[in-house]
Amino acid sequence: MSTTIDGLISGIDTQSVIDGLLKVSQSQIDRLNTNKSEIVAKQTAFNGIEAQLVSLRGKLSSLGRSQNNVLEGKIATSSDEDTLQVSANSDAINGNYTITVNSLAATHQLASSVFESADSQITEGTLSIQVGNGSEATVTIDSSNNSVQGLVDAINATTEDAFASLVTDSNGTRILLTGRQSGAEETIQITNNLGPTSGSATQPDFSGAPVQVATDASIQIGSGAGAITVSSASNQFEGVIEGLTINVSSANPSKPVNIGVSNDVESSTTAIEGFVDAFNSLMDFIDSQSRYDAESNRAGTLLGNRNVQAIQNEIRNRLVFSVSGIDSNLNQLSAIGLKFNDSGKIFIDSAQLSKVLSGQMDGVDTSDVKRLFSLDGQSTNSGVEFLLGSTETQSSGSPVEVDITQAAERAVVTAGTSLAASTVIDSSNNTFAITVDGKESGTLQLAEGSYTQTELAEHVESVINNASDFSGQSVTASVINGYLKIQSDQYGLQSEIAAFSGSALTDLGLTTGDSDTGQDVVGRFIVDGEIEEAVGSGRLLIGSSDNENTADLQVRVTLNSSQVTSEIESELTITRGFASQLDQIIGDMLDPVTGKIKTVKDSFNEQIESIDLSITNTEELIQLKSDQLISEFVAMEQALSSLQNTSSILLSQFAAG
Repeated sequence: MSTTIDGLISGIDTQSVIDGLLKVSQSQIDRLNTNKSEIVAKQTAFNGIEAQLVSLRGKLSSLGRSQNNVLEGKIATSSDEDTLQVSANSDAINGNYTITVNSLAATHQLASSVFESADSQITEGTLSIQVGNGSEATVTIDSSNNSVQGLVDAINATTEDAFASLVTDSNGTRILLTGRQSGAEETIQITNNLGPTSGSATQPDFSGAPVQVATDASIQIGSGAGAITVSSASNQFEGVIEGLTINVSSANPSKPVNIGVSNDVESSTTAIEGFVDAFNSLMDFIDSQSRYDAESNRAGTLLGNRNVQAIQNEIRNRLVFSVSGIDSNLNQLSAIGLKFNDSGKIFIDSAQLSKVLSGQMDGVDTSDVKRLFSLDGQSTNSGVEFLLGSTETQSSGSPVEVDITQAAERAVVTAGTSLAASTVIDSSNNTFAITVDGKESGTLQLAEGSYTQTELAEHVESVINNASDFSGQSVTASVINGYLKIQSDQYGLQSEIAAFSGSALTDLGLTTGDSDTGQDVVGRFIVDGEIEEAVGSGRLLIGSSDNENTADLQVRVTLNSSQVTSEIESELTITRGFASQLDQIIGDMLDPVTGKIKTVKDSFNEQIESIDLSITNTEELIQLKSDQLISEFVAMEQALSSLQNTSSILLSQFAAG
């Protein structure tokens, strides 16, 4: 803290003198603070541009996706939502269908004999329950749970495929068994080893007629003589008509329901309008921060900033030109009704946009509109399909050649002994266990009965695919020249069939130790004669992340081994539409390490830090000068005081003499 003096001896206003002497230095601080305020204002404005870029990039997301792109969206309608509901994915084909719901799927229900109440005593022993091809569950009844309620609780604690509940009416109380899955094959089978009725203990009897029969749902496609009838174990039909999921909730064989499929114009329009609004908002914000208003004589905060103009020009100019490599009928924004006005912003010709999105423009479909915006690839071979890429995947001036040397394979085990023409399954040969894709099953149980070769293969497949130990693992079982063949549905090194055991192996022709593992696809990409490495994962071939052109490129290869040759399997033309291009540009701008935005923000921070340092140094210098001046004035006042005292002494002496 500085010391002040009041000039009592000299009569000089020393503080004013010091302030005056330091005024020049203080004005320098004022100028530095003014400069700092201007830079902070620019920094704030630039943060606003960054926020606008983030917002624009978000709006581009749904338009730039290679998969699940909003522009490929379909909408499906039902003329009777109470009977049938329908949804569509991008694979659905525009058109109309007639569906009749013949019947609904139902779960199997069995009721026991009647008891007086839930507390009625029942006999002891075991009750085994099996639903369809599921595992058999055995319920044990002893003195601890030998009541109607005890049996219900024991069933619910033991059985996963069915549940029990009590139903009471004027006749008394029954146990109602209900399967958890619908479908004609999901029947409840009971092996009743509870003791016979004796004294006050009654043996529950489930041998009566079903309360509800297990049934499949059935729909009819079309109404003519060649109408197609399809069944489903549930009330959902998925993939019966390409791209559609149909749910039925009411059966009425005499009332056809009309289904219509069309492009989801509303969602596509909303996404495009969102992009246009975000682009125009960015342009408006940059203009407001960069313009000079002659009427008010006010300049925008970022007027003359080259970085801001570079950002605006790079984004705007990218939308002016065409997308190379796609249909010339739809390679510019103007083709879908997006046009630039004189101020460099986009306006929408709604009629033109609606015409294109609804499929009314000759020779143009939703895939063409998607390519106008997204990263996409066109293959010369249907067995090599473009899937995905990243901002590092480059559009191709010349096609990317796809060279496959090994097709993906699934694990498959073929029995060493042929199946009998007819196989009887009973308690002596009805169990087996299997490992599928690295997941081990528990003991699986075949239903007792007599099977042809085909029936046995279908039953084995059903038992495996319905096993509770598997989630996502599935197989296909078939008969090849009399031999059972079990094949994983997954491709690649993760595909596995192994570890057979159980009493059914001999009749299935299998042996313990039978196993096989799948094979990942193997291949590479070639661009202008240069090889770019790729890694296989199942049927996916993925470009290495450091590839110059094909980094992160993903293609699905569905070729089989006989279709793989020594030649190039496909030529892939990679195109990058407007949304994908802008996403790439904005991503580079926003890069937290090398992006233009970071460079500019670092520059502002460095300027502010430099000014703060100058202010600190100047303040320290002012303080030193102030302390020095105060010290000098103090010395002067002290000298004046001494002279004044000396003068007083001399005057006193002269007066005395």
